[in-house]
Amino acid sequence: MIKLNPLFRLRDTFRSGFTLVEVTLSLGIASFAMVAIYGLLPVGINNNQAAFSQSAAASIASGIVSDLRVSGTSNISKVFGFNIPQGGSSQSIGPQTLYFDESLSVSGSVGSAPLKSGSSTPLYRVSVYFGTYPGRASTLARIFITWPALADQDPKIAAQHYAGAFETVTTLDRN
Repeated sequence: MIKLNPLFRLRDTFRSGFTLVEVTLSLGIASFAMVAIYGLLPVGINNNQAAFSQSAAASIASGIVSDLRVSGTSNISKVFGFNIPQGGSSQSIGPQTLYFDESLSVSGSVGSAPLKSGSSTPLYRVSVYFGTYPGRASTLARIFITWPALADQDPKIAAQHYAGAFETVTTLDRN
């Protein structure tokens, strides 16, 4: 039987490990990757917030278009109370402003200043402009949604200061 020197076994154990240079290099690469990932987090959060706001604005616009279409030949929309001009006249109306809070509930009435009730402050400002085509029975409705709502508080003028916006146009058959 051959006896091995105990120092020889200890030396083999050290050879199977990592050197200080290898450890330092791997930590440097890992820290560079983590800095890049941390740098992308704010961009991802901002994109997520913008997508959420756009989706909420599209939902509000969809509800308003549905309200305008179900109003038929009435001059006032049933749910939101927008004043709709009769088709065939050259009358145009706008902006008619309405405010929505973060739960997409109406905050106030058409043309009124934004309401701040308790913890619910308006987040979205909806401005609806109406126009008609002379000689036609259809009415054109332009829906312009901006946020934050309180950037422009005068409901009688068009929104000018906003961080995000959503716009859609629809034609209403007024027969």
